Amino acid sequence: MNSDEFVSKLSDRLNIDKDAAKELVASLSDIISESLQNERNISLGELGGLEVKNEKEHIVVNKSTMQRILVPPSLNVYFIPSDNLLNKTNVI
Repeated sequence: MNSDEFVSKLSDRLNIDKDAAKELVASLSDIISESLQNERNISLGELGGLEVKNEKEHIVVNKSTMQRILVPPSLNVYFIPSDNLLNKTNVI
């Protein structure tokens, strides 16, 4: 499903126009991005959650050149699906 299809389904389900649905999606994206940048995990109820992990600075080696490279610290975001979502998607 692409962004336009998602906005269309959302507008149909909430009985709002497509512009309002686009604004809702954009607002959610902004709120989620801001929270993750502040290293706050997000729980999305039946969907699951977004977890921020702080990766420390470390050294990696390029095996072909044997060059050592310093990788700077970074924030990584992981999606953790809820048990309910896993059960719904694993039904055969």
